Amino acid sequence: MTSNQTSESSGTHLTPPKRPCASCMMLMIVLLSGLIAGLGLTIIFDLDDIVSDALNLPEKPRKTKSIGELRDRITDRYAKELDLSDAEKAQIHKVLTEYFSKSLQQRIRLLDDMTAVLTPVLDDANKAQWEQMKADRIKKWSEGMPTTQPAK
Repeated sequence: MTSNQTSESSGTHLTPPKRPCASCMMLMIVLLSGLIAGLGLTIIFDLDDIVSDALNLPEKPRKTKSIGELRDRITDRYAKELDLSDAEKAQIHKVLTEYFSKSLQQRIRLLDDMTAVLTPVLDDANKAQWEQMKADRIKKWSEGMPTTQPAK
């Protein structure tokens, strides 16, 4: 054997240091970044609720929209998106009025069904509150709906 040749049996062999594989490292980075992003988004979206709960703040009232407001908003959006003429917009308004009128009638029927089930359970004071709440809802729902104004 010459001096430039080495034998497997001569000398000690050094094993290279163990390194984690590159794909394992990438997997860990992706998982950690997903965890951090998910946690961050959860905090951002729930921060308002968390702060309100921590400080015992009252809930923000949701602005309810009457069926008439909803109908008008949808009519305006369709008119803009579809570039409707005034006559077409009036027709869409009429169709939506009829459609929402049927929807309002279904809602009122559901409230009447609930009233029949709740009446035996509620005491007299709660029955009066329920009837007032029901009347307020029907009034709010029917605002702006000329064909569906509640009977007075």
